[in-house]
Amino acid sequence: MAFVDLSDIRSYIDIPANANETDLTHRVREAELLDVKPQIGDDLFIDISDNPGDTENAALIELLKPAVVYYAFSRHLEGGNLYATAYGIKKKETPNSTTATTREIKERSGSNRDIAYSYIVAAIKYIESNRANYPLYAGGETFKKPGLKIAQVKRT
Repeated sequence: MAFVDLSDIRSYIDIPANANETDLTHRVREAELLDVKPQIGDDLFIDISDNPGDTENAALIELLKPAVVYYAFSRHLEGGNLYATAYGIKKKETPNSTTATTREIKERSGSNRDIAYSYIVAAIKYIESNRANYPLYAGGETFKKPGLKIAQVKRT
């Protein structure tokens, strides 16, 4: 079961009415399975997927929605206007648009991942502070905040 639908995405991100809904739907599922599920653990993920109407699960789903939205949109930006065809990977362009550079796409995608990360951290803090309501939470995988990490600074 998908936690997020197109109306949820539109409530957080301004996307055009003619956005590729099929791609966004796929990206939502990828975000749920590849970004959120490892962080909350398989058992809790399955429980909230199978029982979304439970009070505790519904509250958690509402906290996870923005994380899924921003992870999914990040994935959507990265896939953008590239399509697999019988003749290889092709880029769709229209005469009235300017294609964003790879750097611009990566920056925007990274920004959306940072936002998603902030939301997932808040959701995990909620789970941990309400652990009695989420006995299936086993800690999930530990993810580091995306972005640069400064390991050492040389002083001269």
